Amino acid sequence: MPDSLAPETGGPLEEDSDGNLTLPQAELDNWVQDAISIVRYGTIAGSPAASILGIFDIGAMVLEFEGSEDAANVLETKHAEGTLQATDLGLGGALSAMAEFLNVSIDSPVAKTTIGFVDPTIVVAKIKLTIEDVIKEVQETVETGLTMAKEALGDKLQEIIASVNFQIDDLTLPEVMEKLVDGVEKLAALIAAMLRPSKFLDALDEFLALFGIPGIGEIKDTIASTIEAIKDVIDSLDDLKKQTRDSVKSLIETIAQGVKDSLKEKIKEAVMAALEAIASISLPSLPALPQFITDLPITARELFPDLPDPLTLPEFLSIDPRPNVLTEAYELFQEVLKFFTNTVPSLDWIMGLLGALAGGIIGLVEFIAQTVIDIFKAAFQIEEGFHFKAGLLIAFITRVVDYLSSSLVGYVLGDGMIFQSTKKTFLSGSSEFVDAGMPAG
Repeated sequence: MPDSLAPETGGPLEEDSDGNLTLPQAELDNWVQDAISIVRYGTIAGSPAASILGIFDIGAMVLEFEGSEDAANVLETKHAEGTLQATDLGLGGALSAMAEFLNVSIDSPVAKTTIGFVDPTIVVAKIKLTIEDVIKEVQETVETGLTMAKEALGDKLQEIIASVNFQIDDLTLPEVMEKLVDGVEKLAALIAAMLRPSKFLDALDEFLALFGIPGIGEIKDTIASTIEAIKDVIDSLDDLKKQTRDSVKSLIETIAQGVKDSLKEKIKEAVMAALEAIASISLPSLPALPQFITDLPITARELFPDLPDPLTLPEFLSIDPRPNVLTEAYELFQEVLKFFTNTVPSLDWIMGLLGALAGGIIGLVEFIAQTVIDIFKAAFQIEEGFHFKAGLLIAFITRVVDYLSSSLVGYVLGDGMIFQSTKKTFLSGSSEFVDAGMPAG
């Protein structure tokens, strides 16, 4: 079962020595460095560390303040010495716990169970994966066959293996969204064609072509021409014995033909598997509170030994000084859980998300960022003069926007091309994939 931020989906979490998913220490260090950078440059003039993908600066939206080189240098020194106590009072653990919390299942899209909307690119993504598996199978077949002539081929061996490639370019988010309405119609036509075998290939090719995926015939032709090119190379090797040459060519052609013959069935099976998965979608589970949050009363006693033991939740929430970073971290997770419970399943919010996605990454950032800032402001007291705390929270928010943007798209729409395109942009930490022609800043 794929999850939005797990390593297998390219997410930021990694498995620790105990088998738990957590943020790597390097990411936590980067977060502190970003907070110090925000203190250095302030939020009025803007700071790269307060920017999401280089296109949306949120610093002043959280708290306006001038930068201080001296304060930043002091913090830098303390961080290097390992004496920055502020980062040890719960926020670092809360950041890692938030990534764990937002690592939601993308197998039960809310849009299907709430408004009956099915993202057609879920089917496209599964077919694309099947095609890539077929190409990989041909590559492995060619490599196996060519080992018989490894010595004679020399440097050409890897060159030939690399030639068995069929690159399918990924669409940008705006390109996917532009085709969404037609995609829903063509998916319906494909489902109908499943009952009429003579119409299936044409319906499938139309559906795939809409999203830039080559049809079965084109893939077969590419495999055939690649195999012929490899045979020509083998024929050109004068020092390769004729018997070996013929054996290699025959082996490659036979197995490649088998792959071509099975291609239609493999893709049809992928379509069926995707449709069955969509039909069996159940209500998604809400994210569970991470252990870090449920253990906060224990953490509080470690910091404040005079507190009662055991410490009840009401006692924990009333710790003086009030508020403090531990109770604020607890409130943060309650606010996010409330958001998933009350806001995300609503028709208005889902339609708002689809509208934001139609505006590309910039539209999505604007839609998500304000929500995240409002959640943090509801949980944390952010005051003038507490600039390092503000910097930590701003750097925290930029990361939550990254995580939440990918997770919400997967949670609401499922594991389709919309989710994959969004994830590729946000989790890369780069504006490389931001809509072409749109200004940064």
